[in-house]
Amino acid sequence: MTLLGDILIGVAGALAALDLVLFFTGRNSYQCYGIGALACGLAVIAAVLLDLPGHWTALNSAACAWATWHWWNGGGGNNTRRRLRRLAARFTGVRRTAPMTA
Repeated sequence: MTLLGDILIGVAGALAALDLVLFFTGRNSYQCYGIGALACGLAVIAAVLLDLPGHWTALNSAACAWATWHWWNGGGGNNTRRRLRRLAARFTGVRRTAPMTA
């Protein structure tokens, strides 16, 4: 499990570096938050696999939630919202009246 954890830490670090480069070059949009959320999510999984102290997992979880919230509200979740609405439209309820004998 340590090899997988080390690989995940490396990928998370590379994504975080890419996110910082995009942020400081002025491309601060919802894509930056999406990349940051992905990096923090991978870091959480790696921290659990590597048995790192709990404060690292909690910190990365909070950062992942914050970045995901910004991504979702900044326009990154628009396609996801459309897909969810289209899926929910298939399950619309039908109003039925109760029988008169009831």
